Amino acid sequence: MNRAILNPGLYIIFFGSLILMILSIYFQYKVQVNVTFWLITASTIFYLIGTIGVTIFGNVPLNETLDAVNINAVSGDELENLRASIESKWNQLNIVRTVFSVLAFIILLLGILSNGTDVSIEN
Repeated sequence: MNRAILNPGLYIIFFGSLILMILSIYFQYKVQVNVTFWLITASTIFYLIGTIGVTIFGNVPLNETLDAVNINAVSGDELENLRASIESKWNQLNIVRTVFSVLAFIILLLGILSNGTDVSIEN
């Protein structure tokens, strides 16, 4: 799985989103610290922790465990046990990533659509 998914396209989308969100926070801060700023900041935190963090510290180690297995050297029962030990946890982590990604997207949209509603803090 790792060999198929790890490619420049994934890195651009996965980390590029975070970079653009951080840049958006910076540019909004330069203009005005208002509702838009706080929504973009919250969205970035949700994405960073719930999507990227869970992926790096949860799903990737499980993928690496699978990648380390020599399929030709283990029995069917051993593969079944390995799958049972990993699949449930991986799926739970994937649900967490999905929920956080959707929440980050919704919050980011709210920030974009808020038109800088003036609940500002002077900077």
